[in-house]
Amino acid sequence: MEGAAGTQPPTSPTPPPKLERESSKMDPAAAARASAAASAAAAVRARLVQLEADGVPPAKIAVTVATGALGPVLVKLTALLGKEFKLPWCTRRDIKFVKSKLQPVHSLLLRIWEREDVEDACKSWMNEVRNQSYAMEDAIDDFIAGLKRDDTAGCFRPATKASPFRDLKKLVRELVKQCEDRWKNLETISVRSEPVLDARARFLHKDASELVGMDTPKEKVIEELKENKMVCINGPAGVGKTTLADLVYQAIGEGFQCRAFVSLSPSPDMKEVLKSILTQVTNGVQSTGTEAATEQNLVDKISSFLADKRYLVVVDNIWHWEEWKIIGGALPENSLSSKIITTTHIKAIADKCEAIDAATYRLWCFSCDEIRTFLDLIMKKSGADGKIPETEIGSVTNSILHMCDGMPLAVVCLAKALAESVAEGTYEAWDTWIRHIRGEFLSIPSLKPLVESFCLGYNDLPVHLKTCLLYCSIYYENPHFISRASLVTKWIAEGFVYQEKAAESYYEELISATNHPVLKTNYVEVHPMMLAFLVCRSEEVNFVTCINDCNDLNLNRNAKWIQRLSIYNREDSIDFSRMGVSRTRSLAWFSGRKIVPDIKHFGRLRVLHLERNKDLENEHLAAICGLLSLRYLGIPECEKISMLPREIGRLQNLETLDVSYTEVRELPWEAAQLPNLVCVIHGWHQHRVVKLPEVLREAMKTGTDLSYQAMCPSIMLRDYFYQTTEQLPVKFGSRYVGVPPWISAAFRDVSSLDIMLCKLEEDDQKLLGGLPNLENLVVRFQLLPRKTIPIIGGGFGRLRIFCFDCRMPRLTFQPGAMPNLFWLEFKFYSGPPSKDPLNIMHLRRLADVSFKCSENYSSDAPGISATIDVVRREAAEHPNKIWLSINDNAEEFPEKENTPEIREQDSSIILGAASSSAIDAESSNGSDDNTDGNKGKTPQVSNHASSSRTNEVHEIEEAQE
Repeated sequence: MEGAAGTQPPTSPTPPPKLERESSKMDPAAAARASAAASAAAAVRARLVQLEADGVPPAKIAVTVATGALGPVLVKLTALLGKEFKLPWCTRRDIKFVKSKLQPVHSLLLRIWEREDVEDACKSWMNEVRNQSYAMEDAIDDFIAGLKRDDTAGCFRPATKASPFRDLKKLVRELVKQCEDRWKNLETISVRSEPVLDARARFLHKDASELVGMDTPKEKVIEELKENKMVCINGPAGVGKTTLADLVYQAIGEGFQCRAFVSLSPSPDMKEVLKSILTQVTNGVQSTGTEAATEQNLVDKISSFLADKRYLVVVDNIWHWEEWKIIGGALPENSLSSKIITTTHIKAIADKCEAIDAATYRLWCFSCDEIRTFLDLIMKKSGADGKIPETEIGSVTNSILHMCDGMPLAVVCLAKALAESVAEGTYEAWDTWIRHIRGEFLSIPSLKPLVESFCLGYNDLPVHLKTCLLYCSIYYENPHFISRASLVTKWIAEGFVYQEKAAESYYEELISATNHPVLKTNYVEVHPMMLAFLVCRSEEVNFVTCINDCNDLNLNRNAKWIQRLSIYNREDSIDFSRMGVSRTRSLAWFSGRKIVPDIKHFGRLRVLHLERNKDLENEHLAAICGLLSLRYLGIPECEKISMLPREIGRLQNLETLDVSYTEVRELPWEAAQLPNLVCVIHGWHQHRVVKLPEVLREAMKTGTDLSYQAMCPSIMLRDYFYQTTEQLPVKFGSRYVGVPPWISAAFRDVSSLDIMLCKLEEDDQKLLGGLPNLENLVVRFQLLPRKTIPIIGGGFGRLRIFCFDCRMPRLTFQPGAMPNLFWLEFKFYSGPPSKDPLNIMHLRRLADVSFKCSENYSSDAPGISATIDVVRREAAEHPNKIWLSINDNAEEFPEKENTPEIREQDSSIILGAASSSAIDAESSNGSDDNTDGNKGKTPQVSNHASSSRTNEVHEIEEAQE
């Protein structure tokens, strides 16, 4: 959520004198210009956001790998012709000309950019158009930044006579002229045809002696077929789904009167597929004859023939549900125990199969032992194992295991490529050889089946998802455990997508569409071989350029500009003045070496990610704050960074700040005032807390009736896994008798709230429950309530996480209470036993209950154990599956059958670690039970999302005093 640009802190409380004196020195004219520029840019961005929200295809409005920045360029040109902007007629004329010429170019690029039947000169022209599109967008952004606001007319006007559009006319005219000679030819080129046969079908019908790790999966699928008519085999590309289906087909096929095996391509001819099924089940007896072979005619013929026969049909590699609906309509229900096997790499299709009562068998990557055995067979068969020195064979085998990461198809292809290199005498050492493999991944003959397998899934993606997936190649040397928050916010900063909600949907679409070991729920994990494929595809179109300590710097083969640059482990400094980086959009530098990059040459950076730089210090950040186009700034794991400079206030376009695993503890006032800063990513450990500015915390302690939006923009704090942790300001340092009434007006945008109270009565709950965006609530009681607190029904419509911090959790939930709560956490110490029910069965979406006992008390103390027993009984009766965690012990209470309750899919086991929302210091009102016999284990920090709900021991100790 974006805050209002140019807002100032209210008069009460007053910022520290130093801040006030320095802000008074600001040039009013400069401030006005900055405000006008921000407003003009916001008006244009609002148009992009609205178009996205209205469902306009992303390819038309966003930055893509196919069209570069032409999409946003066209939207911005259209916006400048709107009534909000009063421009000279000559400028409007030039804008109309540029727009009219770029629209057909944009459409042409979308049609031909991936066609394989275009000549090299055309590919070069497309690269040039994409490169120039970024220069066009930069020029337009500069023009917008130079506009002034005319408050009288309610519009924006140019501050000077300078205009970039005359030069843009010349540039566009030249680009179109280059294309005119080829334009008609390009229009007549046919659409690229899809392969008739799935590339993976070549691995069918292998000798059983060559197959490893398939016996158990085969037996399990056969067992599932005994209980179900249909089994869907689901798993990533290259993991052996087709091979498994064929093994089952061969093993049980003789027991059926009719059988058929068909494999689909991404865009199959369904008539041909149905003809193949008809031919196989009838043994060629029936054909379509002379009548028109419509789909329905073929469906009827197959269905009629199989109506009284026991059949087995395998439909391999389903890409789209509509394809299965057609085939499924031809396979009749009968009482003869007919069976159907389907395979798909798309999880959404597997889920739909489950919805029609099919069993699903998930086939994932093989174990290291299985892959090692498989690799040994291939190496021995090729004779390569005897030609590699014995001192190297162990390390080579381990390296192949790492590269293939459990994927059988990758093992086959990589082992064959290695065997060929050994036979040809071109293999010298593993490091040299694997660099060659990565660099020429798309052109090595032995890897062709693997490349085709990846291409099948990649080519089926729409262009906006291809763009987001290709961007993963910036992590080419670090494929495992990449922060989801870092990736998604980079997409937004790059202009691939404009809203967080849309970016999240892209992420989920990629998970569903690929089902590849690429994207996980909360982090990114790119398969090493898939990563090599993405890197090569990116470099082909100058989308991402990757270098490491072994690359030379003759990088830019496809264009004079490097659009996105990823650097790993360079031990030497790089002279960027010799490289085309003046218009580079992204720089990602991953290094543990003591090298501070010289960023003065990167004037147009929108994304800067410096990770694990051991020598980056506070003093270097001031120079970074001169990159005024930055939307994303990440400095994760830069351990010497402890303070953000006040110059960060210059980054008026900054949207995301990643300070995870640094020593940064507090945001400066200038950061809180950035008009577009909406997300701060920080580490989730307790000692890695990022707090709002001191002046805002002090204001909250006074309880002053303040306007939340006037204090600072709505900045969302997220942990490393992109889980919401809190939104500023959120934490009250003072204790309140009840919920202050002004909270409902001042904190309507707050998503996370931490408050210390003496009572929580019905009126208090109505105030808290009425906060429309509240997702995470921590309520702390310093004193033990005299009676059980009933949590009333109604309100708290978006609350998902509730932590109750009290000596004893005296709560009971009434029907309808907290309807979307899935995480309930208690932090308590000691007190008299109580057998009062908590009635957690009224929390219909509950998934996790966590007890965090103070380190000075054990969970078997009488008062604590009695409460836990009550919850344990209620969890056993709850219709949902409930995970109950007691410090470092977790218990599962299975989901009950025949219940309508909805289980939250994204919840997971709490591995008994103390949430950072819990108070880890003993209450000053602790009882005399604090004996050595009652001391429990020190809680550990959880890796679960809730561990990001943080507090500080000293703050609470001071509040309790």
